[in-house]
Amino acid sequence: MTMPRAGWFALAAVVCFGAGWLTGGAGRSAVDLERRDAVERAGLDRVRAETLAGRVALYETNFGQAAQRFGAAVEAAREVQAARRALSRAEAAGRLEPVLTHLQEAQRLAAAISNDAHGAASQALAALAAAR
Repeated sequence: MTMPRAGWFALAAVVCFGAGWLTGGAGRSAVDLERRDAVERAGLDRVRAETLAGRVALYETNFGQAAQRFGAAVEAAREVQAARRALSRAEAAGRLEPVLTHLQEAQRLAAAISNDAHGAASQALAALAAAR
């Protein structure tokens, strides 16, 4: 094999490698974005589910379980908020502050065996709907 022919083969190999590398990574960022969005939606759904479970516990006059459920909702909301901040989405993370405030109030009221926890939980759900 002559030297120019070996050069052409080497160039063709580099071009094929570059093209494969570019097309292999082309859709990766879109997939990562969709995965992050799905994880965030799952976290927000967990906040909603825990809040609703806390309200059910209040209807059953099980204030201890309601306080635990509201506490779990607070933790889930903090996880979503931290994930949003990690992605430099400070505004979206800030929209969860009212949710956290109402959930903490619902947790405090449930621990104090107060039926006012229903109202705080309802406000938390409304704030969560606005924060999505």
